[in-house]
Amino acid sequence: RRALWCVACAAGGGPSWWLPRAAGTVAAVAPRPHGGRRRRGSTRRANAMRAVSVVLFDDGCACTALMPIEVFHSAGALWRELRGERPEPRFRVTAVTIDGRPVRPPYAGMTMTPHCSIDEVHKTDIVIVPTSGLAIDAKLIENSALIPWLRKHHEAGAYLAGVCMGTAYLAATGLLDGRRATTHWALSEDFQRRYPKVDWCCELFVTEENRLLCSGGVTAAADVSLYLGEKLCGHEIAVQTAKSILLSSTRADPSGYAVLPFPPAHAAKAIRASETQNPERSGRHH
Repeated sequence: RRALWCVACAAGGGPSWWLPRAAGTVAAVAPRPHGGRRRRGSTRRANAMRAVSVVLFDDGCACTALMPIEVFHSAGALWRELRGERPEPRFRVTAVTIDGRPVRPPYAGMTMTPHCSIDEVHKTDIVIVPTSGLAIDAKLIENSALIPWLRKHHEAGAYLAGVCMGTAYLAATGLLDGRRATTHWALSEDFQRRYPKVDWCCELFVTEENRLLCSGGVTAAADVSLYLGEKLCGHEIAVQTAKSILLSSTRADPSGYAVLPFPPAHAAKAIRASETQNPERSGRHH
């Protein structure tokens, strides 16, 4: 199979379908455990509803929470509804905040109301930790109650997934020490200084090790959600979910996002007009 996951999957058994290997990029994927055999009872577990808890933050990047909510809510349901079939949802999604109160992103006058507080979540299978803002020190203090809560649910068997700056909360638990992780490319140097025991691999969109998942920038929230969708529900459900909400399934590594190589503007009006009319030929996008 030529398509390889660009993900550090030391836990084994990870998906291998929709992130092809980019030129010069090595995908680290561990072999399937148990000699490649499907473990007994895996079919039953794949069809069971799993609980997903998505944390909402004040001043956070709303889409890093909303994208996972859409992906998990759509899995097994939207594709079938679009085809006139009975939906078979695979995840039960709950939005939570530290204290159970509504939160406000820093734009558009939005307010997001959770289902409950983190203390009201007694059992969950997946926790999504989105971006809570770039004032990292202040946010870690403000949301410090999240750290022991994350440890508790990981010890109980939950997957923890951090998106962009949200990976700082996973690192702050100490659970990422000695393990591979990723984050937004612009945060990589800062995070390496803050958490030197973590093996930061910021050229990757998604990493996984010991049920600890990290993803890169804002839209990588969709990548890590689809990754978990395939890991827990299978290839077909993940592909249907991606198609039904029109998500790209061909991304590789994010290192190219650190530099935007726009060509210089041409002085000649005729050339500029040609670029505007044919951006795909000039390599520029308007």
